[in-house]
Amino acid sequence: MIFNIVHNTNQKIESIIAEISQRPSHIRTTDYIKMRRFLGSLLYARGLLGQNKCTYKRLFMEEFGHPVFGAVMSEYRFGFLHANLTFDNVDTRHQRWLHDQFAAVRDLFEKDLKALVSQIQEFVDLSGRVISLDRLYTSLELFDWLQTQGISTIGDIDCMRKGIPSEIKTVTGREMRSYQVYWNNDNEEMNLNSYVGSIKSKGKKNVLLLSTVSLIIFRVTKNDGVRNPAIYKLYDFTKGGTEIIDHRINFYAVHTKSRRWTMAYILDTARVNSQTIHAIKTNVDPRKCTSLTYGWNFVKAICKPRIERRKSKACTFARNTMAKMDLMLGHSRRQVEEAASEVTHENKKRNRCHTCLDLAYGPDFRKNLLKVKKTINQCQVCHKHSCDQHKKKKKCVKCHDNRPNQ
Repeated sequence: MIFNIVHNTNQKIESIIAEISQRPSHIRTTDYIKMRRFLGSLLYARGLLGQNKCTYKRLFMEEFGHPVFGAVMSEYRFGFLHANLTFDNVDTRHQRWLHDQFAAVRDLFEKDLKALVSQIQEFVDLSGRVISLDRLYTSLELFDWLQTQGISTIGDIDCMRKGIPSEIKTVTGREMRSYQVYWNNDNEEMNLNSYVGSIKSKGKKNVLLLSTVSLIIFRVTKNDGVRNPAIYKLYDFTKGGTEIIDHRINFYAVHTKSRRWTMAYILDTARVNSQTIHAIKTNVDPRKCTSLTYGWNFVKAICKPRIERRKSKACTFARNTMAKMDLMLGHSRRQVEEAASEVTHENKKRNRCHTCLDLAYGPDFRKNLLKVKKTINQCQVCHKHSCDQHKKKKKCVKCHDNRPNQ
């Protein structure tokens, strides 16, 4: 899953880099480890903390954001990755989008779902069971694969999806509440059910239901005095699992104010599925496993190795970033404040600017040294004294011009 995300995201980033002559340090490609920590720690932490409705810049504010964001990644890097995160090939997306609104994550989602089913089968026998899917998940390829695993499937499907004959889509000439069944020539157990219902705003609507249930229910049921096909009633009874997942997603969703709803949907679904697998492996009732506790432990487990590796480059970061790293690594706030106070005490010492000293070296060093004035200002990166002339944004010119990738 993550390898595909890295590949497609890097393709988009490389096209951006090719158009930039002088690019900032945060504009660069990513890899598996960094992408895993970006998705697992920052995006999920944003949803767990309920900060997905605000702009990402507020996440890195001292008075607003949580320390986890500044400890794992810089503000500019986070914004760049979030804006260019891609799950599929953008060059062919438009053609697929015409027939599938879930095209941006279709391939990735089906691979993830197959992996999920394979893991669950290690603990629970799914053969002979019936799985209900909504229209975003339903596809002919997925139903074929689930059938090879001995799993029957029912799901409604959009009329515009690729592979559905045009004569089935239309409702012209058909009576209200008429019902038809179409069989797949390659797979005798797969059938497509068509039922003409009514909507107040649009009139007739063709409700399509794809099914691989071996025993087709041809009977009808009464609902509010109306006779409906029984297989549609079976779908209504069994689709409660989909509604439960949506309910669990809404508590700590990662979706933001963006049209990229498919990205958030697949990330939220992956979190819920991973929590379910974790509960099964640890013999815990999934209903008693709280999403907040599991999600935050998941965030800390992923971001801790990243913070430790980032902290090893301690001389390259500002003090507030170092303090956030210490907090996330388990140091008490008192220890962090004491360490910060020691650095603040050193700031009171006056000394000559180290950049001016470098410029003063030469045959007339003693004479030039008298012209270098002492200052109380220190660089927040290297902690060396720096005068106002050789200081940029609380950093000396050397650290500002040669700042490393964060």
